[in-house]
Amino acid sequence: MHVKLLSAPQDLQAYDRWVKAHPHGSLWQSLEWKGYQETLGREVRIYRATALPGNYATALVVIDRTRFGLSTWEIPRGPLVKITNHQLAPSGVEGSPITNVLLEKIIEDARQDRCMSLYFSSPQTFHSSRSERLMMPEATRIIDLSTSEEEILAHMKPKGRYNIHIAERHGVHVERSEDIESFIALAKQTSMRQGFTLSPAGQYRAFLKYLPGSFLLLAHAGGSNSPISGLLGIVWGKTGIYYYGASDSTCGQKMAPYLLQWESIREAKRRGMKYYDLGGVSINPPKAECAGFTRFKQGFGGELVNFGETYDVIFLPVWYKLYITFRRIK
Repeated sequence: MHVKLLSAPQDLQAYDRWVKAHPHGSLWQSLEWKGYQETLGREVRIYRATALPGNYATALVVIDRTRFGLSTWEIPRGPLVKITNHQLAPSGVEGSPITNVLLEKIIEDARQDRCMSLYFSSPQTFHSSRSERLMMPEATRIIDLSTSEEEILAHMKPKGRYNIHIAERHGVHVERSEDIESFIALAKQTSMRQGFTLSPAGQYRAFLKYLPGSFLLLAHAGGSNSPISGLLGIVWGKTGIYYYGASDSTCGQKMAPYLLQWESIREAKRRGMKYYDLGGVSINPPKAECAGFTRFKQGFGGELVNFGETYDVIFLPVWYKLYITFRRIK
């Protein structure tokens, strides 16, 4: 077996086709995600392991460098693998030999890079330590967009449909926008109100500016020029994805997030997408900090899809604990 880093244009073009055709291919293993992460100052490597012709595994690795020459490595929703000429590795199978070879090479390179930890989430199972972190959602809800808008509404929970109509009766209206600064202001309010750590403002700006297919929707109430809720989403491949949401303290009474989500679903459908990904939910049972948005997303129906396990390989445990502690108190 042979493992190489992909950089030649023809290799990257072939990789792009592979990811978009793979049943587990996703935004997070795409060239679009590579470009976005690089605008945030991170290094991205794409590894490919090849055995017999047509049999290979790939992994897009995001490397985040920090102080003292240390780094963390992440393989979001990967590796991806083709285990025979005619069969792609299904969910729940043990890591194939070719995938193990690929991971061994990545682990070797990570050690040499003073990596504190390697994190990966995959539809396959591996003999690695399961991670306690939730850097990627453990599950999501997927809405089928191939049916009519009336059918999509009919498959929602009654409360979901009801709250969409409540927002309409309150005069909430939704529009496409490029006003990312208004979204950032709403995100700051949401962070203070709900007590979660806010992503850097530059991350929201880069998402809208540099990720192909991204879009911003803002909800207004009545004739106000100031938005009360916002949604950052993206269309990739055949799927529309809800990525970030934000709101002020008044939007809950007007049910603006429900109408905003509905308009995002319609936006994805207008762009020819076949599916809409509600962006992650918690399951079995929902974690306390995730219960609110999990209930919110359940209102829109869709099929519950569980992702594979997430894994950690810790190389420098002392440094890694200090790193995690610093991030929590920052």
